[in-house]
Amino acid sequence: MASPAPHSGLEVAPDSKPYFSPQSPAPTSHVQPYYGHPPENMGGPPGGYAGKEKTICGVRRPTFWLALLLAFVTIASGVGGGLGGSLAVRSIRRKCSSSNVNFDTGTDSSGSDSNPDAVYITRTRTITSTLTPDSTPTATSDITVPTSGFLALDCPSLDGTNMQVFGSTFKVVCGQDSAGPDIIAIVAYSLLDCARACVTYNENGVAESGKTCVAATFNSYLAYVSAHKGTCWLKTASTKGSESVDGLPGVDKDSYAQVVLQ
Repeated sequence: MASPAPHSGLEVAPDSKPYFSPQSPAPTSHVQPYYGHPPENMGGPPGGYAGKEKTICGVRRPTFWLALLLAFVTIASGVGGGLGGSLAVRSIRRKCSSSNVNFDTGTDSSGSDSNPDAVYITRTRTITSTLTPDSTPTATSDITVPTSGFLALDCPSLDGTNMQVFGSTFKVVCGQDSAGPDIIAIVAYSLLDCARACVTYNENGVAESGKTCVAATFNSYLAYVSAHKGTCWLKTASTKGSESVDGLPGVDKDSYAQVVLQ
């Protein structure tokens, strides 16, 4: 075999270091993992961190809403109770008004055991009679009983009229007083009360006295109380026509009248 021909000129000695191309990536060293380090938690905040709970006015939300609800219930109960009380008082006043009861003054009672819903009210009651025959007693404040002067008597307007008293009928005759004997003298403050006394006497006193009241004379002049022991005289007889009463100063025919039982 023939040996290669010897080279003439310069020769390049090869470099002992490795050759890297500029386009080639630089070598990276492989770092071994350190297994003593705990793995990081990539899904949330670092360990030991807790999110702060939201509050309202420094109070936890559930506590705040519960307190607000209780306050609302308390206020609603108070308003409802006050409204209910006002309606109850208004209802009582309406019932009293329909029963002619003065709610602000006085004492009376209404209702019965058979009506558990009845309203009971107490009031002071003074009965006064008006001075006309057809009127009924009314409840008013206390009065002072007169002791002098004239009581009201609507004569001559009442002359010839009829009065219905406790089922009996009386005819009114102004300016008349019968001369018949008197059964009894009483103090009456109206012509109506005088007629009532006549009816009551016939229902209760005839059996003992044997006398029947057929008429009653009422004198409105209060001076007769001391002079003749009363203002009303029950009679056993009546007269036709006009007769004078005992002569007292200031007494005229329009100040007295007689009721005659029909």
